[in-house]
Amino acid sequence: MGGHGFPHSAPSYLEAIAAFRSGLSGESRHGLYGNRALKARRAVLPDRGHVVPVHTNVRRFIKTGIVFLFAGLLIGAWMLVEREIGGAWPGPYLVSAHAHAVQLGFVMFLILGVALWLFPKPPEGDTRYRPERIDAAYWTLTVATVVRIVGEVARSAAGPEWLGWIVTASGVAQVIGFGIYFWTMWSRIRPVGSHLREAKGQRF
Repeated sequence: MGGHGFPHSAPSYLEAIAAFRSGLSGESRHGLYGNRALKARRAVLPDRGHVVPVHTNVRRFIKTGIVFLFAGLLIGAWMLVEREIGGAWPGPYLVSAHAHAVQLGFVMFLILGVALWLFPKPPEGDTRYRPERIDAAYWTLTVATVVRIVGEVARSAAGPEWLGWIVTASGVAQVIGFGIYFWTMWSRIRPVGSHLREAKGQRF
């Protein structure tokens, strides 16, 4: 391992990114990332020998977001066929399912995953941030979003009225999932050197 928490074989662009963020924040690269490179699962790029730390929860959010993207694209393609060939404008349930798959399932899951990866580690003595709570947020959001998409697609096909209660419950569960995530991450949304730059008159 290198002296800054990166492997000796880490690609130069990772070192450059770490040096850039360290210069902006005024904190050492090890201070920014802690023992992340030691504790994270290492993804080895084939035939190149580069080791890039990738966290389990980060992979979950990003890969799940990609799955939601393709689900949204399929729903969108079906709506396009209905409109252009079938001559029927898509109903509100199908539009809502498409929007939730792409905007919440894809965009928000990517944002949550990248934030989990890049935000500063929790301060020492922090009792709020726990990986288990991020797990709970992930599974709550994933199950709720899947149920909502499936339920709204079924509602668009004149499904039974009780599906409305399922869709409503899944929407409430999505709110709870976001609440768990951001409550857990709150202590990681903190200045890492930015307060020093603000004191010098910088604005950003």
